[in-house]
Amino acid sequence: MKFLKPTRKKVIISLAPFVPVLLMPSFLVEIPFSFPLAGALMSMQLFVMIFAYGIILLMAFPLKPILAPLGMWEYHSSLFIMASGPEVSVFGMILTASFYSVILYLLISYLSKKKSKSHRTYCIECEKEKTKKYCDECQKETGNLFKITLTEQVKTKESLGIEQRRFGIKKYIKKIFQGYQASVNKERHPDGVDRLMNINREKDWYDEVVKDNRTGKVFREVHEPLSKHVANAQKNKKMTGYKNISELTDKT
Repeated sequence: MKFLKPTRKKVIISLAPFVPVLLMPSFLVEIPFSFPLAGALMSMQLFVMIFAYGIILLMAFPLKPILAPLGMWEYHSSLFIMASGPEVSVFGMILTASFYSVILYLLISYLSKKKSKSHRTYCIECEKEKTKKYCDECQKETGNLFKITLTEQVKTKESLGIEQRRFGIKKYIKKIFQGYQASVNKERHPDGVDRLMNINREKDWYDEVVKDNRTGKVFREVHEPLSKHVANAQKNKKMTGYKNISELTDKT
């Protein structure tokens, strides 16, 4: 799986559980009493060791059912002997740290997979996708090219109307209207409608598509001879009292 591919960042972070294990051997370093500030250094050394071992015990406690049968959770067999409490052997510490390291690596890989796919990094030379400075395709370190894809639904309230006229003819021969229009039925279409109307008098044809401006759903679509449409529109005009044909919208 591609998202499990190791990267420097994921490897370094996933090794964090080994930090307290690596601090434990510091207790074996002997500090001579003649050394300046020997008492303070020894106290600090003891504090670091107890703190690190406490973290190891907290991590190892959920794994006790596994560590105990393997002999890694017992008394007087670990790097630090604590007769009043549980002990984890050196191998138990390593096994515990390894377990949490794998879990942490998988978690980081999964979270990186969940990142938005709209923002990816590509090589500026070959434009292939890459996850680090080094481009596997170009076999060298290259600059980054970012391709960001933004998807946004814009509800426009702009409209455009065009009329084509011919010299000597009073009425237009073609008329196009496209864009936002307030709806007569405010309850059904509170955001208005998006209307596309194309009238061609020369070809005697009328096209109209009306969509709800909020949902984008087409609720009126007409493709018919203009002469028939006008007759029907005039009929609706008398019934509804609209001032002009452009105010007609579907009320069903």
